[in-house]
Amino acid sequence: MKLSIRMKIFLPVMLLLIAFPVAAWFVFSYALDGHMNYNAKRDLGQMVKTVEELACRTRQMRRMTGEVS
Repeated sequence: MKLSIRMKIFLPVMLLLIAFPVAAWFVFSYALDGHMNYNAKRDLGQMVKTVEELACRTRQMRRMTGEVS
């Protein structure tokens, strides 16, 4: 079966038009997932540090005022 010039050009072009957006979506999805995990870990660490500081200050204030928990 002989393919016309249109089909010889059309099929590879359609493949490229489909493959590039799909490949870009996978790359950006993977990069975004890694970046979001990094940010979540960093923010969680900062939040834990802040809560520990607040808990320490609260304990110190209770000791100073003689309040019993």
